[in-house]
Amino acid sequence: MSTFKNPLLKNAVESIQIGLKDYQDIDKDPRRKLSSTRNVYAGVLLLYKYKLQQLSQVNSNELLLKEHYTSKNNTKTEFNKLIEIGKGKTTVNVKQIKEYFESFKISIDTELLDSLREVRNNIEHYYTELKDNDVKEVITKVFHLIYQFCHYIEHEPDMLLGQDYWKIMLNVSTIYDEERQKCLENLKTVSWEYEQVRNSINKLRCPNCYSELILAVDVHKKEDSDICCKACGKTSTYKDMIGSSIANALNCYYEIATGVEESQTGLCPMCFYDSYSLVEKRCLACHYSLGYEECKICYEKLTLDEIVFEGLCSDCAYKIETIRNE
Repeated sequence: MSTFKNPLLKNAVESIQIGLKDYQDIDKDPRRKLSSTRNVYAGVLLLYKYKLQQLSQVNSNELLLKEHYTSKNNTKTEFNKLIEIGKGKTTVNVKQIKEYFESFKISIDTELLDSLREVRNNIEHYYTELKDNDVKEVITKVFHLIYQFCHYIEHEPDMLLGQDYWKIMLNVSTIYDEERQKCLENLKTVSWEYEQVRNSINKLRCPNCYSELILAVDVHKKEDSDICCKACGKTSTYKDMIGSSIANALNCYYEIATGVEESQTGLCPMCFYDSYSLVEKRCLACHYSLGYEECKICYEKLTLDEIVFEGLCSDCAYKIETIRNE
């Protein structure tokens, strides 16, 4: 186990080490998959919290580490100025960690962290169907996050975890990355009908277990090929796969590119997935199109909510209905 004097750093390293040891013991006890996932994910968050502890001012009761804070008089200053200090034992959540890191210009891959959290949460929910590739996916994401963050805490990753544990993580990550690359190469060969889908293949996920290890069953089919997941082994329809993951893929890319949180999709009135593209003017999952892009009377662009008015915007539909009732 680790020999670090700081309790928070010690807990972070040991959580990851235990998670990797659990992974090695999966063959002996399949239940180790869940504990492996929990521990390595928790270890990354503890590393982030350790950095916030380092950044907290002296005598602030670890202000940046605490979820809540209070104010007190600083009797050591000439003006008896109020200062903020940490309050309670509850530590910061992921959202607060991101905000603090942004303010201190500490760069972490928030997209990768969110993806890791989603996989971890999904594994918690579907623990009875947990596959080896699920655990490999988590360890791979942890591997990259640790590698990116080590210079902020002034530790080399192999020295931080120890050579034996670092080799475990490196080997698992390498194997998973190879499988992931094979899946992406498969998806690249599909003649996707929509450009938005084609540009988002590395964000598409299995609708059953949310893994990214998915393959098109028939790469020669122009559209709607069934999708097979190498993690859970289940086959899904094109509609279900796109319907369950395209909104997150498109909206994530748009926010990264523009810095603006604006949805690129809406709820399709036909299949009820959040997959109606406001760019393509049709559902990327079931291919449904509204049939009207603008109001027949005032020529204003129509929204998805106005489909029920059969080519009219809500204002014009209301005016016509009012005239009829007079």
